[in-house]
Amino acid sequence: MAPWSLLHAGKIVTIPAVRSFVKGGWSRVSNTPLREHPSISANGRHLEQLLAPYAEELAAVPLYISLDKDVMNATDSVVNWDSGHLNLKEVCTILQQFLHLARGRLEGMDIAGDWSPVRVRGLLRHFFHWTEHPSLAIDAKAALARNEQINLTLVDQVTASLRESSTRNVA
Repeated sequence: MAPWSLLHAGKIVTIPAVRSFVKGGWSRVSNTPLREHPSISANGRHLEQLLAPYAEELAAVPLYISLDKDVMNATDSVVNWDSGHLNLKEVCTILQQFLHLARGRLEGMDIAGDWSPVRVRGLLRHFFHWTEHPSLAIDAKAALARNEQINLTLVDQVTASLRESSTRNVA
C-alpha cells in the first residue's frame, strides 16, 4: 500500500527509526535509519547528515509538522497501535533539527496518536480491531496524564526551537 510513485520520485522521504526496509519495492528506495545502531539513541549529528540533502528545500518553504506519537516507545507515550522505537528526547531532537533547517518558519503542527478507548460495532470491525491492535491493559487516567505531559513537552520544545530560530535569524 506504499505510494511507490511518490517514494521513487522523492516526493515522500522515509527515515525509519532503527532499520532499513529492504524487501520488495523498498530495495529501490533510499531509507537510511535514524539510529546508527538499533540500541543506541539517535543523535543530532546523524540526523543532520540524513537531512542535509533536503536543507535547501526545507529553508525555502514553510514547514508543516504532523507528529503521530505511535513512533514513540511505550514508556514515553500511550497509543492504541503498536508503539514505535523513539524516545521523547529523540523526537525533540528531530523537531529541533527540522525547525532549524526550516529557519523557524512553521506553518502549523498537529500531534496525533493519544490513546483512547476503542469502541467498534459489528463483527467485521471487531475482527479488525482484534487483529490490528495489540492487547493492552491501559489505565485511562494514567494514559491521559502521561500523554498530556508528553504533549506539553513537545509544545515546549517547538516553542523553544522557534525562539532560538528567530533569535538566530535576527542576528
